[in-house]
Amino acid sequence: MQRYINGAVRRYIEYLKPHWNESRDQEDAFFVDSGLSLDVPLSITAVTKADPAVVTVSSHTFSNGDDVRITDVVGMTELNKISYVIGEKTTNTFELFSNTKLSATITGATAANPVVITAPSHGLTNGDQIGIFNVGGMTELNGLGFTVAGVTTNTFQLSGVNGSSYTTYTLGGDIRHAITSAAFTTYVSGGKARERSTSVSGLDHLEGQTVQILAEGAAHADKTVTSGAITLDRAASKVHVGLSYISDFETLRYDVGAADGTAQGKVTRFHRVIVRFLLTLGGAMGPDTSSLDTLVLREGGDAMDTAVPLFTGDHELAWEGEYGGDTHFY
Repeated sequence: MQRYINGAVRRYIEYLKPHWNESRDQEDAFFVDSGLSLDVPLSITAVTKADPAVVTVSSHTFSNGDDVRITDVVGMTELNKISYVIGEKTTNTFELFSNTKLSATITGATAANPVVITAPSHGLTNGDQIGIFNVGGMTELNGLGFTVAGVTTNTFQLSGVNGSSYTTYTLGGDIRHAITSAAFTTYVSGGKARERSTSVSGLDHLEGQTVQILAEGAAHADKTVTSGAITLDRAASKVHVGLSYISDFETLRYDVGAADGTAQGKVTRFHRVIVRFLLTLGGAMGPDTSSLDTLVLREGGDAMDTAVPLFTGDHELAWEGEYGGDTHFY
């Protein structure tokens, strides 16, 4: 394939992806040219029913505080397609904490036995399991899980934690609830854990090009490749990046029938059309190529923080075509 990339003619060997169909996950839809994927899954071998949940991934490369997304777990499916912050990591395990931090931030931490945390209007109760992240100064707290005790409106203790020898607290700190899986379905097998990132590199072959992106099954705003990389607007764990292409279609003349015979050759005008889609997301349609309306396939009940599901079914459109004898849909 000959392409004009970054001011010069380049020749690439490109190959087609296998046909994508309804049996595959929406996140695997790869519809770009000269594209590459960010997808680094690590295999899960166990998840405990506990507070917090403990995930086993042999020799994983994650660090405390990493944003990790879990998919394909059999049994404990409550974990699937949700992102978490990890803490208490060991060589082969890590605990799960909420990806949403408490609105109350840490403003103080005592080097005492036990450590007392100040976080105005924190809303925690005794016995809560939490993780602490991004503390300045007293970094010994970061990425670890704790049990809350001695709660007051603005403070709480870290049960059993002697911080007498800890570094002096300086600023900041996030609190996140632990993910309790005690009431989840029992883990059976499998599962993948992927770190989420806003950086996608290795795109030197598309330097200077505007690329189209699918991130975790959702369309992402186009980006321009700079120094072989792009920065996403939101973190993602499975990303497809490449050159966009346009799929056009034009219908034949419609013969809808009439009381006096065929509609062929007669002046007609449509007021509405019903279009039947199969596994579709997005597009545009109209009476001519300069009058295309964007298809809106998102429904009011669709979650705003996940990819819009692919649409299969009939979609009715108001039609503003003119009277004529040569009616086509584009």
